[in-house]
Amino acid sequence: MINWLIGGVIVGMTVFIVVRTIVRMRKGGSCCGDCPQSQSKCDCSK
Repeated sequence: MINWLIGGVIVGMTVFIVVRTIVRMRKGGSCCGDCPQSQSKCDCSK
């Protein structure tokens, strides 16, 4: 039972990271994740 829980958490985290990476790439640049104030060249939606 514990193995199923650990496996589910690992799979969930992997899917979450992959989806976030794809969304970042679609927005045009990996710097749009945190969107720091100093990087105005990044097209951030915030």
